[in-house]
Amino acid sequence: MINFKLTFTALLVCVSGVMIGCAKDEGDTEPPAVGITAPVDSQTVNGRYTIKCTATDNRSVVAVKVIIDGKMVDALFQSNSMFHYYWNTTDREDSSRHYITAQAFDASDNIGLADTVICYVDNRGIAPVAVLLSAPTNVTKHSMTLSWEQSIDKDFLDYRLYRNQNNVWDGSEKLVVIIRNPYQTVHTDDGSNADTSWVTPWGLDENKTYYYRLQVAETGGLSIYSNVVSAA
Repeated sequence: MINFKLTFTALLVCVSGVMIGCAKDEGDTEPPAVGITAPVDSQTVNGRYTIKCTATDNRSVVAVKVIIDGKMVDALFQSNSMFHYYWNTTDREDSSRHYITAQAFDASDNIGLADTVICYVDNRGIAPVAVLLSAPTNVTKHSMTLSWEQSIDKDFLDYRLYRNQNNVWDGSEKLVVIIRNPYQTVHTDDGSNADTSWVTPWGLDENKTYYYRLQVAETGGLSIYSNVVSAA
């Protein structure tokens, strides 16, 4: 007589093993194919550079790692076998040489290795990377708080926060504050300006919409603006 209870239990264990990835294909010995598509050999890169690679397998690719000068980092899945990694090059020496490769892994523990690409980093004469300015918080009748990403530029000079009464940036906007500390990424706008003037004696105008954007400047004289945010 068939013991249906034992059979069901065994089946449940088997299914559970598949669900958690335990049932790997022992007969699959083919490693994934992986290759770096950006950068190409001898290319010069700068800023926040996107390393791109492709990875395919006869079954499935479960992970891709990018290796930069021997340091392994996780690549993000994009689509259609494409993976990428955002590389901050601003902390590397100008004219420095770097070695990039990638590894792809499948469910059977097979590992594919990409050919190594040699590239160079040079951020001289390149504008800083724009930072993301977040929507204002702590909005009150006469003040609001602005915050943003920290600049990754190694030649950082300052942040310059601008306030406007509309989204037309023609030079009529007011400079709110200049911040020379790259780690200071929060400022509360209470209506005061960098030139010591005020919007009103009590702060920002009540029930009025204000627009903001942040400029990041570097010591070489180059700069870039953030996105625009607003609040009333």
